[in-house]
Amino acid sequence: MRRPVDDAGLELLRAAVSKRLGLHLEGANPAVLASLAQERVQATGAPSLAAYARRIEAGELAGELRLLAERLTVGETYFFRNEHDLRAFTDLAVPELRAARAAGRRLRILSAGCATGEEPYTLAMLVVGASELAGWDVRIRAVDVSPAAIERARRGRYGAWSLRQTPDEARARFFVADGREHVVAPEVASLVEFEERNLVDDDPALWTPGGYDVVFCRNVTMYFPPHVARAVLTRIAASLVPGGFLFLGHAETLFGLSTDFDVRETRGAFIYQRRGGALVAPLAPAGDLAPTGAGPGWLEAIHAASERVGALVARHEAAPATAAR
Repeated sequence: MRRPVDDAGLELLRAAVSKRLGLHLEGANPAVLASLAQERVQATGAPSLAAYARRIEAGELAGELRLLAERLTVGETYFFRNEHDLRAFTDLAVPELRAARAAGRRLRILSAGCATGEEPYTLAMLVVGASELAGWDVRIRAVDVSPAAIERARRGRYGAWSLRQTPDEARARFFVADGREHVVAPEVASLVEFEERNLVDDDPALWTPGGYDVVFCRNVTMYFPPHVARAVLTRIAASLVPGGFLFLGHAETLFGLSTDFDVRETRGAFIYQRRGGALVAPLAPAGDLAPTGAGPGWLEAIHAASERVGALVARHEAAPATAAR
């Protein structure tokens, strides 16, 4: 017998998902959410949607929580996404971090909300391609709430659509063709470690004080309610070394959420630097930061690739998202 899905039960489920996953579902399609809720109530044998939601909120259905995370999140991404962020990483963050960490020659990077792995693998490719980091101990930690996304990321196998903005030189150097799929090269994969973790959790193993030099958390906090985004950003700030860098999505802001960062600007990108001590010199005014190490090569081809696929990318990214990845 199909159990009815009522508005009160749906509100309880929204509240439970917000508490356990931090996802803001007020904008989700009601019919889609109701269909999923009815499916899961039937599958678990719960006497009602309200009873199911209360068990989710109490943390009694860990497997269900993982399933809801997979069904309610949007993890569409691709390699070399957002040229300006990548240039800011290579032209601003890496040179400053290299100077500050010259003694230990060690860098730690977190990709938070890594989805199926394209972002952390891209960062690893940039690291491998940076001759000034040769011989350095660089590790990239990539986390996501979706176990299915993490499993796919660990496989490191991608179709052509994921490489739609990848420069030809990077495609040739960092991927091995296998039929219609492209496999991430071992020298890149060896730098990345994937883990299933929930950014909303106050997880000491993830949020180690001063554990990261750089955190990428793009297109994640924009889907959190303000109190959840504020808590996540507080943990990110504490986990960054003083002077460490935070990269957010273009539609995201720290306004009203955090005062732990200063804004840096370079080559059309705005990034955030953890207060408590600049790495090399006092912060320069916006627009005065000349990029270092710029030159011809495969990174410069990103812009041209972006122009070629701009219309396709815009069409796909215009689709409404239900929640953060």
